[in-house]
Amino acid sequence: MKKIADFIVDKRKYVMILYLIILVLSVVGMLHVNVNYDMSKYLPRQNKRMNGYSLIAIQLFGEFVNGI
Repeated sequence: MKKIADFIVDKRKYVMILYLIILVLSVVGMLHVNVNYDMSKYLPRQNKRMNGYSLIAIQLFGEFVNGI
């Protein structure tokens, strides 16, 4: 631990530059990620669970919510 701490203190400019580069890459990556909260989108349309889900949605809402 002493060696790691000495390295960070001695090379603090390089550590900060590395930190900033990783921070910028993280922000850019975060802006390009789309989150899909509807798990039914990942199932194939012919799946038994999707058929049941669509049947329940039709009975409850009158139409299938996801438009499948």
